[in-house]
Amino acid sequence: MNHGYQAEGLTLQAVKWALLAAACLGSVGIQAQGTFTNLDFEMASLVPVEIEGLYLGYYDFDSALPFWTGYCGTNQQTTVRYNSLSLSAAQVSIIDSNFNQGYFAGTLQHGNYSVLFQAGLLNGPPGPTGSTSLAQVGQVPSFGQSLLFNGYDTWSLQVSFNGSNLPVYILSSRTNYGVYACDVRGFAGQTGELRFTTMGNTIIDNLLFSPYPLFPQLSVNPVGDTLNLSWPFKSYPSLVQQSPDPNLGPWTIITNRPTGDGSRWYLTLPIPPESRYYRLISQ
Repeated sequence: MNHGYQAEGLTLQAVKWALLAAACLGSVGIQAQGTFTNLDFEMASLVPVEIEGLYLGYYDFDSALPFWTGYCGTNQQTTVRYNSLSLSAAQVSIIDSNFNQGYFAGTLQHGNYSVLFQAGLLNGPPGPTGSTSLAQVGQVPSFGQSLLFNGYDTWSLQVSFNGSNLPVYILSSRTNYGVYACDVRGFAGQTGELRFTTMGNTIIDNLLFSPYPLFPQLSVNPVGDTLNLSWPFKSYPSLVQQSPDPNLGPWTIITNRPTGDGSRWYLTLPIPPESRYYRLISQ
């Protein structure tokens, strides 16, 4: 008898995943983020920078975005703009609730500040053009299984840790932003550079390392005339689905309630007469 399962259903996120950040804050504390700091950009202090005797709307980068480093192409940035939308030049801008330019109006995502970083011209016209990045070196917390963040206009966004690309998954969609996640379980406890890079115009905010894995492994074990299913206790709220065919479906939700012992969730089912496949989906 063939009993299979698929865990990739977890990449198809449901509404309750939008509550994930609040749940994680309650369980691990906002300060327990390894050595990464200012992940919500709320430490901003706007210090104007004088350029050739004039104040032209530039602000000191280290004061506006402490612990972060910005790059336009490979050029490290010493200034940021404030509530500024560039029409062609690459730049980093810190924005607040007063930002109302273009289709970005009303996209403040968390707290008082978010970051808008834009790819574009690096040295004025006629070019060249390049990407814009925001980076910080730190240690991923030992419990870190996934990295969550809010984002807007993320079609070109790339996330990496120590040069390793981290695929970005959409968890849920809100009116003015999406909730995204990256799998970082392979980097828990490691020190390196976390980098966000865009070739477009991207807003990010509210970064958070979570103890919950994106892809908890579902174990399926036959014992006598029963089938024992289990998965990690520290995982996002999940439902078990079953199907006679993993490709054609249909997938139906098993309504039996699992039990937990603080380490794993358990679900016991009678062994079906025909082949059956099982997977987890977000609740």
